[in-house]
Amino acid sequence: TFAPPMRDVTSSAEEVVSIWPYAEEAMAHEFPGVETSNWNVEYVYEDPSGSWQHVLINTEIQNAYLVVVIDINAESILGYHFLNLNEKYGLSQ
Repeated sequence: TFAPPMRDVTSSAEEVVSIWPYAEEAMAHEFPGVETSNWNVEYVYEDPSGSWQHVLINTEIQNAYLVVVIDINAESILGYHFLNLNEKYGLSQ
C-alpha cells in the first residue's frame, strides 16, 4: 500500500469510509487507558496509483501516529500500523 512518491492529499482528501469506530478500537489496543478523544487526523497520504490512502492520526507521542490504511476502490479499511518516527529514524522528541 506504500509506493513512492506518496502524495500529501491532506487538504483535498475526502472521506472514503468512516475510520473512527475502527481507529478508536485500534487506539484502545495500542494505548490502553489513555484518553484519545483529542486525537485527530493530521495527514493523509495517497499512493501514486490512487488505490490506497494512509490516514495519520496524531498521538500523545510527538512524531508518532496511528496510521489507518484505506482501500479506496473497495471503500474499506485494510488495517492499521503504529508508526513511531522517533524509533524508526532516530528522531528526538
